[in-house]
Amino acid sequence: MLISSEEYAELAESLASSTGIPKTLVFTASETVTTSVDRGLLSGTCLLGRVTGDDPVLILYTGGTTGESKGALHSHHTLYMGMLNQSIAERIVPTDVYMLTGQMFHIPVALAMNYMAHGCPVVLINFDAKLALDVIQKNGCRRSWASLP
Repeated sequence: MLISSEEYAELAESLASSTGIPKTLVFTASETVTTSVDRGLLSGTCLLGRVTGDDPVLILYTGGTTGESKGALHSHHTLYMGMLNQSIAERIVPTDVYMLTGQMFHIPVALAMNYMAHGCPVVLINFDAKLALDVIQKNGCRRSWASLP
């Protein structure tokens, strides 16, 4: 699956069709739009071989210790261990409602996956103070992680 912002939708669709990526999701300011035809991804057809813990699962972008932006490739194992540690440290329970702010492909993506794995509702927004207050009030958010652009 290829995930793109609206700005790069045309490029993402072209890349997906030339590389055989089965599904493309484009996020707009107001909604998520599926732009490609589902070619088996959600049909129950296995498109990949066996996946192991060492196989890559996502790239998170970080400035690290240098301040230079770079992508950090995570395997299923590193993601799982991070989720396990986070689950213990935060004492995550399904009744927690989270609001996460940040950019696509930043750490809130991995955090959201862990919270949802625990059954927690998650609200993802680009940070705006008024919107954040509205989201907290409307959704009963009791926990939050924020990264500002």
